[in-house]
This record gives sequence, structure tokens and C-alpha cells, in this order.
Amino acid sequence: MGNSHTRQICQVIGCQYETLQYIEPELNNTQIDEMRRGAYYLIKFRNHAKLHLVTNHALFYSRRWVEYLEEMVHQKLTTFDAILVGKINTYLEAFKTSVMEIMKEKNSKLKDADFETIPPPTLVDFAALFHFSMDP
Repeated sequence: MGNSHTRQICQVIGCQYETLQYIEPELNNTQIDEMRRGAYYLIKFRNHAKLHLVTNHALFYSRRWVEYLEEMVHQKLTTFDAILVGKINTYLEAFKTSVMEIMKEKNSKLKDADFETIPPPTLVDFAALFHFSMDP
């Protein structure tokens, strides 16, 4: 989860291991040859591991981001083996950039998302979803 820099890191991970397929679920589970600037990709590896990559998505600017994210990936976040959380751009950080144009377009598809006024989740927000115990 994160911005385009996070997408670049995950693209490198995908290049390091043999994959079965790259899928862009928001385009009706279309198999693709390369990742472009989409917001959600699913990489299936030969060992049957899966990597869900969600970057620069409007759902991060909704107070219901957890619900939307779990619906998108068809899995509870707490059931993932690992979650990589990169920086998610705020409105001010994206001002007058290509990200701003993408968010304005995508925000129109989620009625309760507001890129300008709702801050995206932070690493602390993601960590709050998990219950940690210091007991052995």
C-alpha cells in the first residue's frame, strides 16, 4: 500500500521471482504484461504466493478505507502474512502533480472519498488494525 514509489519497489520484487501472471483486477481481471499506472495489481507467483499492490487509490481518502480495501482484495487485512506500507500522499504533497489529477478522477467514483479534506491512513493507522501481545 502506498504511492508510486511503493509500486516501483513491488515491481522490482515481481522481477526477482518467477511469476505466473500479473493481473489488473480493476480492468475485469485482465492479465497484463507490464504494470502501468493502475491503482491495483495482483501478482501471482509460481509458488502460489500472491502480492496485492494498491497504490494511489481513492479509497485511502475515505474514512471507510479498511472496508473498501478488504472488499477490493477479497481478504481481511489481518489475515495477510505481511503488509508493506509505504507513504500515501496527502493532498498538499500531491498539489499540482499527476497524482492530484488521478485522485480527482478516482474520487468521483467513491462517493465518500475526499482527496482534499480526508487524510490518508498512516503506518500507525495500519498497525492499529493488529493486536500485538508481548506475552511469550
